[in-house]
Amino acid sequence: MRLLSHVIVVMMLGSSAVLCQSDSSGCPVFSIVGPETGVLTPESEYSFHAQFSLNAPKDKVNFIWASSGGRIMSGYGSPKIQLRPEREDGGSNLHIFVKVEGLSRTCENYASEIFPVAPIPEEEPLDEFGTTTGDPLRARVDNFFIQINNNPRADGVSEIWFGEKESNFQRTRRIRDILKAVRYRDYDMSRLSFVVMERPAIRPRTVFWLLNPGAVPRKWKNEHYSIFKAVDLIKNPRKAISETYCHCK
Repeated sequence: MRLLSHVIVVMMLGSSAVLCQSDSSGCPVFSIVGPETGVLTPESEYSFHAQFSLNAPKDKVNFIWASSGGRIMSGYGSPKIQLRPEREDGGSNLHIFVKVEGLSRTCENYASEIFPVAPIPEEEPLDEFGTTTGDPLRARVDNFFIQINNNPRADGVSEIWFGEKESNFQRTRRIRDILKAVRYRDYDMSRLSFVVMERPAIRPRTVFWLLNPGAVPRKWKNEHYSIFKAVDLIKNPRKAISETYCHCK
């Protein structure tokens, strides 16, 4: 929802915008206060509130919020909202507005603020290999989980490309071997996902990624794929084959 029909004059003070009006008017002076970091991350939730710095109204008032992007999750009508920028907001600015209903007609009742949204991070793969089994595969999984454990906010993703000439048995075994290597070291299975690509490759390929929240590798943007949690594939690795878009045979 966009509210761009009103011209609002503001003074930028850190992470808040204060309305330009005379203190002697007796009207409330308020601003929008957001997170201390100032820069928002897509798909993360943040609190914003209308803060009165002078002449707070004694009577009950209503707060109407709007934003040029993102999604207001809660707080309609109250002085505080929870807002979540969406993926498409990455790299842009969010204009957040609040109108206070119930003030005197002679008082300015709008405030606005602009908050930048960080671009969607794009990552580089940690490792890439073909058909690897046994100790060499366990060594790769060990290094993979060292990186995962060193980054508590990131998740591990195993990108799987099935080879054109691979049988279902060979495809299933590749996934099962990775799962076995994870269980062999008793790593945290909940921090691993599998991304199975729809389009078969000329040769089998596995790519290990360490992805921060909201990150999408550049190479995936023009591809179709299915995502599976590792914990869901332990008992049935074939699920990653039978439920992909291509229904590979």
